[in-house]
Amino acid sequence: MGEVAAVVWGVTAAIGAFMFTRTVTGPRTATGESPTALPSGLIFGHGGLALASLAVWGIAWGYGNELIAWIGAAGLIAVIGGGTLLFLKWVGARRAHAAGPDGTPYAEEQIPAGVVVAHGVGALATVVLVVAANLAL
Repeated sequence: MGEVAAVVWGVTAAIGAFMFTRTVTGPRTATGESPTALPSGLIFGHGGLALASLAVWGIAWGYGNELIAWIGAAGLIAVIGGGTLLFLKWVGARRAHAAGPDGTPYAEEQIPAGVVVAHGVGALATVVLVVAANLAL
């Protein structure tokens, strides 16, 4: 079960990396800025904590350390919170067709809706699989 959880977590992280890349390399204003409604601290915090939690959980699960595996899984709670906030900001910007001061579209406009949905479904599957794997330790 742990191996499946790790693979699903990895695929979800890869989808997240794609979304991050689309945001960072989005349209630029005349001054070279990439307008976005997504707070950079939240973007980096969400992704960084997800990867750190995966590392902690994976090492703990590999060694059979139940307490540390649960600590790694607990990191997912904060990751889910950050992801939910990013999703709500993304939806709001898309609905408003938000743009920067010079009319440059927001970077998150470059992220296809299907990719966002796939990332969310992967995140939900990851949580379920990680909890199941931890219960089986």
